[in-house]
Amino acid sequence: MGKLISILITIGIIPFCGQMVSAVFSEMQQMSSPLLRPPPYVEVNEFISKLGEFDSFQGELPILRIKRTFDNTATVQEFTRRFRANCLQSESSINNTQATINFPCGSAVKTLGAVGSGLVEEVIFEYLRENRGSNPSARKAGIIALGFLGNNQNRKNGGTIPPEDGPVPQTVNAAKEIVNCLPTSLRPTKYSQRNQLTLCDSVWKVKDRNNRDEIRWGLVSLALTGSTEAQEVLENLKGNSAEGTSRQAFVKELLKLHKKASKKNGLLCLNDPENSACQ
Repeated sequence: MGKLISILITIGIIPFCGQMVSAVFSEMQQMSSPLLRPPPYVEVNEFISKLGEFDSFQGELPILRIKRTFDNTATVQEFTRRFRANCLQSESSINNTQATINFPCGSAVKTLGAVGSGLVEEVIFEYLRENRGSNPSARKAGIIALGFLGNNQNRKNGGTIPPEDGPVPQTVNAAKEIVNCLPTSLRPTKYSQRNQLTLCDSVWKVKDRNNRDEIRWGLVSLALTGSTEAQEVLENLKGNSAEGTSRQAFVKELLKLHKKASKKNGLLCLNDPENSACQ
């Protein structure tokens, strides 16, 4: 994993995988009964108070803590409400009394992706739409969040909401949305036809300097989904990359990332490779 991160740094991708601090998890104990849990507002406040400790682009998202905190609809809805009030321009102007100073929107949107239920899909896409072309760092965080969302969708019981809360319909396929925005030359022929675009206004162009970051982060996010669509796109890119080029090296590393992300505990092991579940 350390070698993978070093290579991604070398080719210009800011690492998003890292080692988790064990204290992050030890302080969060699973409640034995819902009756003993604090109200959602208190749980979300506690989570947000520590969220700023996790750099949005140095990895270290507390996956286990996220799963324990957002294991019911009420806490997901409360966190989403707080995110809307602090991080969405359309909401913050009318909910400024709920705003929190220095709310870590980058880490928060990635948290929503890690939560991964249908309850958070629209707010992630809204965040991406609002930051389209105007806030590169926020845009990157949103695209990575989309990869986390897609990874959860790729699991049969995707997301942290337990089955007893009832099925939540997934209206957006995150992996396909990313593929739809990639330049035609980077997609297999079967993906030549596009549906209505949600993630981008138009297909990203390789020759457009403003789109190059989108393409690079889009491919990283696609690999993070661990999906069949991701493997097809990356294998296609590998086959069309000249031997010994930086492009081929980049695609090979993305395929390694995809392989790890596609496993059962993919997100956990990318963020906490020393966890016993990853050995």
